[in-house]
Amino acid sequence: MTARKRVVDNRTPTYASAIVRLLDAFDGLGSDAERLVLAAHAESLTGIQK
Repeated sequence: MTARKRVVDNRTPTYASAIVRLLDAFDGLGSDAERLVLAAHAESLTGIQK
């Protein structure tokens, strides 16, 4: 899985942007399956689509 750059509007901190920043921080860690599960969970909570 290649690293993806996620774009967030940092002027307005939101729950969604916090999750995206958390995913960015952990993007290089764990297995591909773990990252996919985290990404899917974040999408289900926030409605953000990659």
